[in-house]
Amino acid sequence: MSEELNMDMDIVSVVDDDGNAMYSAYSNMTPENTTDNYYLRNKLMVQSDLQSTVINYLDNINAEQSTSGWTAESGTLSTDSDEFIGYNSFKVIDGKAYQKVPVTKGREYTFSSYIKANAGNSAHLEASGSCETVIGESIVTDGEWERHSITFKANKTDYVYVYMCATGTALFDLLQVEDGPAANRVNL
Repeated sequence: MSEELNMDMDIVSVVDDDGNAMYSAYSNMTPENTTDNYYLRNKLMVQSDLQSTVINYLDNINAEQSTSGWTAESGTLSTDSDEFIGYNSFKVIDGKAYQKVPVTKGREYTFSSYIKANAGNSAHLEASGSCETVIGESIVTDGEWERHSITFKANKTDYVYVYMCATGTALFDLLQVEDGPAANRVNL
């Protein structure tokens, strides 16, 4: 286990032998910037849960680098300034766009994204290639961002194609392919 300390000797991060980590933040009030609230100096303000590191196998997860790394198989792929986080999201119109991801036989993976599709439009996630084809449910988010995911198991060591799919217009942001059967926090 390793610890990182700040200048006041407060523990600000801990990493265990399995690679799980947590983070802590403390108030920065000092005698120079406070008079009445000296008792707040070095008070623990925020502490994360112990969590494992998530490896995201995708390139360009949030359209900040235009659409690089993604290929439109049909329809139109572009960026849009309506985003969940950052400055842009991916916009797919009447088609689908994919990215090729290396996988290992027998391992389970989860593909997730924040999706926004207004009434009259729908969206879903899809995975195919070195796995059984998995098609997520078709969703309409009524103008709100929602996170959706699908899980697949690689049947050989090769590549899987993960797709952002839209009927009409849909937006996708913070896409992630990770090990395991559930979507975790997005690794930016």
